[in-house]
Amino acid sequence: MLAACATPAGSLWGGRCVYGVGFGRNAVVGGWQTAGLTGWRGGGIVGGWGSGGPSRSLNYLHPTQMKARLLGTGRALPGEDVAGYLLDNIELAALMNEVRERLAIEAPDQVVLPSDPEFPERRLGVKSRRILDSSLNVKDLAVAAARSAFEDSGVAAKSIGAVFVNTTTPYGLAPSTASAVHDALGLEEDVVAYDQSLGCNGSLGCMYAAEGAVGRNPNRPNVLTVSSEFMTSALDASDRTTMPVCGDGAGAAVYGPPEREGLSNVWMATRGSSAENITLYPVPGTRPVYRIRARDGKAYVEADTIHRYAMKMEGREVFKDMVRLLPPRIEAYAQRAGVDLDDIDLFLFHQANERMIDAMGQRLIGQGVGERIPAHVETLGNTSSATVPILLDQVRKNGSFGPGKRALLCAFGTGYSMGMTLLYG
Repeated sequence: MLAACATPAGSLWGGRCVYGVGFGRNAVVGGWQTAGLTGWRGGGIVGGWGSGGPSRSLNYLHPTQMKARLLGTGRALPGEDVAGYLLDNIELAALMNEVRERLAIEAPDQVVLPSDPEFPERRLGVKSRRILDSSLNVKDLAVAAARSAFEDSGVAAKSIGAVFVNTTTPYGLAPSTASAVHDALGLEEDVVAYDQSLGCNGSLGCMYAAEGAVGRNPNRPNVLTVSSEFMTSALDASDRTTMPVCGDGAGAAVYGPPEREGLSNVWMATRGSSAENITLYPVPGTRPVYRIRARDGKAYVEADTIHRYAMKMEGREVFKDMVRLLPPRIEAYAQRAGVDLDDIDLFLFHQANERMIDAMGQRLIGQGVGERIPAHVETLGNTSSATVPILLDQVRKNGSFGPGKRALLCAFGTGYSMGMTLLYG
């Protein structure tokens, strides 16, 4: 049995009070049936990454209970749906080498290695990426993706009761991007709208929020989620570890009450001890911070006079951590859902880079990028939290995912933050 949460010994997780002590068989945790899962053996965080392994970190969740139904999806890509530019590796290398030449004069103590046009494809599987036009910002991407999702779902704006937006690259700290989306879409006053900042796991974070918001406003039962990223506005154009892999884009989805199979309970976890492996901090010192911009169908280099923030990533550590930590947790999640990995039609992974996607697929099902593990990182790069919703929109509209199909969505990002869910067509 589960004791009542009446003392500080209980912990709040996802708005539900949960004890870090033994759950009995078939106990109900926050309304989720544990279906005879073994008890938590103490220590760590419920849903976390502690040393007890995935069986402990997943025992609070029964993934088969449906909390929401996917009604429609949409995306917005620079140069296709909004103004922007498609930048290939040859032009990228030329622009990065231009930055190197400028810094050799302006910051001679700064060591900047030359850029190889073959490196992004050879090591990361990236041939091109999209850059948002400098006359626009992350709100414009978000609104375009949201309107695309509205059109696909067929729902009216007046049916939306909540808006959750994830972005790592807001135009400013306040107001929120979600409030700007709310205004642009003409939503009603009784609609909650707020931002999240979970990096590449933001789309799963928005789904997690949507689970609790669907149907909560009886007059407006549907929920809009948007992941919108202007990544190139936060990349140091001299950094060969981040500039070649990232791009701009947005993805959106509309969820409604679960009349049939739809979105399973979303599992979320955090490993804060590894947070410093992916950061977005101001560049120290006084040397110029250059960005690669796009304007009127052309790409160019410009020193950023607005802010000095730049993404930094310990790529090798992130690769090792995710390839080691994610597959066993995916296996445990599927087991809790009573679903064999062979019965999952699609694995929609965060598009970090092709090598990481391949490595995770090989460990899980003995396959890399292909029919069951679709990818768009080759042409779009890593669009952070937008990768999974863009991918979901693509597989729905090309016919790969629909009624009778199962897809496992999984993402990870700064924090470390991680999430996964099963989605039924």
